[in-house]
Amino acid sequence: MMALTQLFPSSPEKLFFFPSFLLPSLPLEIRRCNLITKPSFKKLGSLSLNVSCSAHKIVRSPSLDRHVVKHNRVRFVQKLKTLLLSKPKHYIPIQILYKCRSYLCIENPRTIVSMIRRYPTIFELFTTPTPHLPINATKPLSQLCVRMTSAASSLAMQELNLKSEISDKLATKLQKLLMLSSHRRLLLSKLVHIGPDFGLPPNFRSRLCNDYPDKFKIVETSYGRALELVSWDPELAKQMPSPEVDRGLIVDRP
Repeated sequence: MMALTQLFPSSPEKLFFFPSFLLPSLPLEIRRCNLITKPSFKKLGSLSLNVSCSAHKIVRSPSLDRHVVKHNRVRFVQKLKTLLLSKPKHYIPIQILYKCRSYLCIENPRTIVSMIRRYPTIFELFTTPTPHLPINATKPLSQLCVRMTSAASSLAMQELNLKSEISDKLATKLQKLLMLSSHRRLLLSKLVHIGPDFGLPPNFRSRLCNDYPDKFKIVETSYGRALELVSWDPELAKQMPSPEVDRGLIVDRP
């Protein structure tokens, strides 16, 4: 709410030039005041102006909502699989998993077990005895843990083996791409955009770029982190021969 008195000039002389359509409820003699007569502003203090604006209506899209829910579930499975494979024994106690809620994008800790039970073909819950340590003296004798099922573990191992087999080819692609660049370096922020076109994994910045220090390395530049060429491969610099194509024409013109 905005008081109408703020819209009026402070002096009667300026009120003479004020538009009359803004004062529809004032007496006619006040609106026609001149420099000699001084109108009374006692009635102006009780006037007020209500300003209201309507809020934008949010229109929900059921198909988009279903897509978001499906994406969140797939993301949870991928992140939990990454956590399990990063452990030596490929399992994590639930108490420790509660501390990874921000990474798993879960706010309520009670929903972690329910989310795991939604995928019985991928994850399974089991109990292990609590280690006999002084810090665990007041804890129960067993603890609930999560691990991948045997079928999911075998598929994950096959995926890792395939990634390791093609990592050499991907490193060769990156090396050749750096050789084609003008400054023998490319920003990592730019490589992220063209990474899917070259078949690079999402974590190529932390894995692939650091696993081949003899070919390239990560350096700091004024524009950000970049991948710089370390060694020049003359075999990759050779031009591929153009294939001979028989056009079957009587007169072969260039």
